[in-house]
Amino acid sequence: MQPPRTRTPRIDLSNTETLRALVLNTTALIVTLMLIRVATLLVSESGEATIPGGVQTVTEPLVWLLKFIPGLGASLIGNLTVIDLLIIPVIAVAGLLVAGVLTGWRDSATRPRHVPRLRE
Repeated sequence: MQPPRTRTPRIDLSNTETLRALVLNTTALIVTLMLIRVATLLVSESGEATIPGGVQTVTEPLVWLLKFIPGLGASLIGNLTVIDLLIIPVIAVAGLLVAGVLTGWRDSATRPRHVPRLRE
C-alpha cells in the first residue's frame, strides 16, 4: 500500500463561486492599492521612496488615461488628482456588479423557474 499522494489544487473557473471569489479578491486588492496610492500622494510629494514609488508605478496605468479628461486631472492636494479619488468607488462598484452578476447566474441555474400561485 502506498501513502496518499498530495495533489496540487486546481482552480475550477467553471464554478461560479470560484469566479465570484476571484473577482471579489481582485477588486479588494485593486481598491487597497488605490487607497495606498492616495495615502502616498497625500503624504509624500515625490514617489522617490521604494514603497510609494512602487505603488504609484503599479497603479499609474489605471489613472493615466483618465487624467487627460478635462476636470479629472485637476490637482487637489499635492500630487493628488480628482481621478485618484473618483476611481476608487468606480472600481469597487464595478467589481461588486460583476460579482453580483456571477451570483445571479448561479442562483438562476439552481432554482426552478416557476411562479407560485396566490391562493384566493
